[in-house]
Formats: sequence, C-alpha cells, structure tokens
Amino acid sequence: MSGAEDGAPPQSHVTPQDSEQARNYGDEQSSPAASNEESISTKLDDHGVISQDSKVTASNGSISAELEAAINGLRNTSGVEADRYARKIAELSTHTAGNLDRVVVGKWEKDGGYVGEAKKNGGIWYETGPNFFSKLSEGLDELTIKEKAWNVNKQFLLMQLQRGVHRITLFGETIEAVKSFRARSYTALEIEFLDKNAGDYGYIRESNSWVKVK
Repeated sequence: MSGAEDGAPPQSHVTPQDSEQARNYGDEQSSPAASNEESISTKLDDHGVISQDSKVTASNGSISAELEAAINGLRNTSGVEADRYARKIAELSTHTAGNLDRVVVGKWEKDGGYVGEAKKNGGIWYETGPNFFSKLSEGLDELTIKEKAWNVNKQFLLMQLQRGVHRITLFGETIEAVKSFRARSYTALEIEFLDKNAGDYGYIRESNSWVKVK
C-alpha cells in the first residue's frame, strides 16, 4: 500500500494506472515488487496464529486469484462484509522474517525503511503487492480508495493486537515527528489507531513502541 513521502501534503494521488503514485497519496506500506519475483505472505488463522506461508503473487507479477477476489470484494462492499475482505487482504499481506514477537511499522523506502528493518533484524510487517492499488482503485474516488486501503492496514494491526504480539515498533522516526510532519500519512493513522486501541489489549506505549504488559 510505494512512494516517497515528506512532511508536505502529498504531490501525487491515487490513480488506477500507477500504484507507486498511490503510495504518495498518504504513505508507504507497499513496495513495487520486481516483476520476476515472488511475494511470500505469512497467513494468520482466525485466532491470529501464524500458519503456513502462501504465495500471493505469481512469478509474472500478477496477484493470486484469492487476493484478487478479496480486493474485488473490498472494492464492492461496505460495513462488516468489507471488513471481512479487508482482513483477508491483510492476512495475505503479512510478512515475517525470524522474530514473530515484533511488528515493525513506519515509512516505506525503496531500499530500507520499516520493511528493510524487519528483514534485517527480524519482525512482522505489512506490505501489499505491486498491483494492490491499481486493482482497488478501479471505479472509486480518491477518498474511498484511501478509506478502503486504510481498512486493510487497520485489520493488520488489529490482528497483531489480538494475537498478542509482544511489541509493535515505529522504525526510523519518532511518533511526534510523524504527527508534526506526516500527519496525513498512513503511519499517522497507525499511530492514532494504536494509541486509541492498544490499551484494550494490554499494551502501553513506551517511547516509539507499544509493548504488551498484560
């Protein structure tokens, strides 16, 4: 869900033709994967338990039939039904490297950012495939696209809270900096969501992380 982002209002907005511009719309949760690579997603079951890996993009860069069906469902529904499709997309967009007790969030960068941190030092991260925004955007206005894309992001965070992951960490910047300079970003929405909801699942905020204490 790719793009550079600074403190200024985004200069590019979501278009069905360009998923990289779509990330400039507010944040940086998905990288444009190389067309000859496979994206591996770790799925979580209904109880938030990590299950076996599944391929969500084919070697030619196209998305799987399961993911495409979920995107189509999210685009064409609302309410509880849309939440169900958003959760499925979140499951298929959850990736892991080593440490399953740590979720990493933050700004997407082409050769680093929160994804690079999780890959290097271990963690769970959310990253949609290269065609997510182009598929989701079909026939929708920009506000609706951002609302639906955020629903997927939110479902990812909710799954991690429900699973009881030990720590959710903002990487590469402070919470205050995000609020001050990237207030329109998905990272800012993540911070707001966690500040409002993490406590209900036994978390407290420590510096730039939310830590499970009970």
